[in-house]
Amino acid sequence: MILFASLLLALAGTLSLVLAFERRRGPEGPVGAHLITGPLALAQALATAIGIASQESAPFGLPTWPLYLSLPGSVVAGTILPFLAMEQRRRTLARTGLIAAIVGSALAIHGPMLTPWAVLLGNSLVLLTGLGGYATLVAFWLHTQQQRVVAAASDERSADEFRTQKAAWQLGEWQKVPASAELWQLIPFACALHPEVAQQCHDRIAALPDLDDKMTALLRTDWAPHALRYVQRHYPHSRAPLAAALGPFLAAECQRWAEHLRTAPEPQNWAGNLHSLLDCAAAVIADGGELHESMRMWHTMLLQVRRLDGLATLAGRLAAGKGLGVR
Repeated sequence: MILFASLLLALAGTLSLVLAFERRRGPEGPVGAHLITGPLALAQALATAIGIASQESAPFGLPTWPLYLSLPGSVVAGTILPFLAMEQRRRTLARTGLIAAIVGSALAIHGPMLTPWAVLLGNSLVLLTGLGGYATLVAFWLHTQQQRVVAAASDERSADEFRTQKAAWQLGEWQKVPASAELWQLIPFACALHPEVAQQCHDRIAALPDLDDKMTALLRTDWAPHALRYVQRHYPHSRAPLAAALGPFLAAECQRWAEHLRTAPEPQNWAGNLHSLLDCAAAVIADGGELHESMRMWHTMLLQVRRLDGLATLAGRLAAGKGLGVR
């Protein structure tokens, strides 16, 4: 077994050194080289394990189990060090570490035939290599977490900037709305990001004469999707009179969404859009509106769509006349 371990180490170590001392080719180095360095590192770890097994114990009576535990870290180090050797600033350190790892494996195999001090040195290098590999994994994990935090902060800043810019744009557009504006001209601003725009819009809509009739007429047009959130959260009157127009709209939406969800690879990604429809229906039903038939259509349709069980349950409760789901 010692002969086999020696040949395995000689082959794996030589090839690893060749890769580590090879001049870098191109700006990215040898793409996919880990498919070579990984098996070589495994082969070296196997040779080292055979050497450790030939020792009754570590020098001075120490147990060998820490050496075995270090081997997975040695595989990580043996896989990564040839890559690091391609970088100018880490080249010397990476090559030194790779040589030390190979020397440690060689002494772990042949040390018992030399002196206890040779075994001690070899085992120490094996342990250090393994610890270096584990430290690399920890450093990589910490770096990944840091990058996620930075990316999340960047996304949040971008989202804040977008909201600020959109709010400013909405304010400018709102100022262009005439004093005699119709409901269809006001409703796009009902959920504006700019708080003053949204409040002024709500006040003007509430002051419209015959608002129920105007909203009923609006819900029969292409402006209906723009009115759902306002109807759900801010409508100043009873929503029950709106059911006559909202029912046909919801039925048509059910047919449209059925065709879309039938071919959607991830139907659950559209849950937010569907909730806006059902939550508006829930608010109207809570005020006494009759939407049971359209909700039965939704319940039947959603039962046939995977990963939307929660929405199907909500539609079923609304079909039964329970005004739930208002958020």
